[in-house]
Amino acid sequence: MECFSVNRYLTLLLVLAAWSLTVVEAETIDYVSRDSNVIGSDSNAFQPHMPSSETFVLGDQAEETEFSPEMLKMLMRPNLSFAGEWQDKTNGIGLDFYDARISFPTYPWFGPPPPFIDLGFAFTEIDAPVAVGLPSEVYETSLGFAWMRRISDRWMMRYMASASFATDGNNQSSDAWRFRGGAFAIYRRNPKWTWTFGAMALGRNDLPFVPAVGVIYQPNPAIRFDLIMPRPRLAFLLVDQGERQRWGYVGAAINGTTWGVRRVDGINDQLTYGDFRLVLGWESTPTPEPGMPFTRGRKFGGEIGYVFSRDFEWEDADVEIPLDDSLMVRATFSF
Repeated sequence: MECFSVNRYLTLLLVLAAWSLTVVEAETIDYVSRDSNVIGSDSNAFQPHMPSSETFVLGDQAEETEFSPEMLKMLMRPNLSFAGEWQDKTNGIGLDFYDARISFPTYPWFGPPPPFIDLGFAFTEIDAPVAVGLPSEVYETSLGFAWMRRISDRWMMRYMASASFATDGNNQSSDAWRFRGGAFAIYRRNPKWTWTFGAMALGRNDLPFVPAVGVIYQPNPAIRFDLIMPRPRLAFLLVDQGERQRWGYVGAAINGTTWGVRRVDGINDQLTYGDFRLVLGWESTPTPEPGMPFTRGRKFGGEIGYVFSRDFEWEDADVEIPLDDSLMVRATFSF
């Protein structure tokens, strides 16, 4: 696996990060993150990379704004994010997930927010007995595109697509290519009610598509119901410190991905991991500025969760490896 070294990809990401941070100031924008949960962001449960154009706020905060050169400069700054997840070992198998992504805004040809280009790398470590026949490490590199476009004061569209190469380093055939995407219509009837209509292609063999249909209900600024598949959640404001807010949440998620892997018998195959989870989380975010369609600054959070219906499944061999329920811990950081 010398030709497919983790260090090579990590070095590439660090070079890209260093370049982006020398071009712009260290403080970067991050669109209002709690909205991104409902339209395909991978900020909650571990997911392979989906393009991450963050949510542009609808309704009262989305009124036409005359963007100054300084505001446009902030809008054009890239975003760097990291995530790690650790699942308790069951059936002699432990799982660790690590994820890094750089999102580059392009020029806002049609007005803000601009389209985003995402570069991502994910590394999964599988601690399993040799007799099980699972790879010890799998990787995924991805390139994605995302764009949000406001149609009217009440309607907005979001589009995203990505291609990734997910492999153990030995199977580098077409088995390793994954294609994901989504299209969503977002309708905000009033400040309390927002509806989403769309679908997501997950790039998984066992679950190719899921609907992304549901509603967001926010009766007041301190509580929010995101009743959207595949990641519903209830969020509640814990602390408002003026410049920053601390939020807690409970939720659920569908999680998983597919890799191209060479089995121990030398045959190329596809391996899918999937699970369901219930989570309790906390996050610290900058407070959105009134009248602004985005917020900026550092964001970090953590989750603990109960993970169930876990399994690995070989596509061609038609073999399933069930796993017992487990506990997980997840941490995220972006700036």
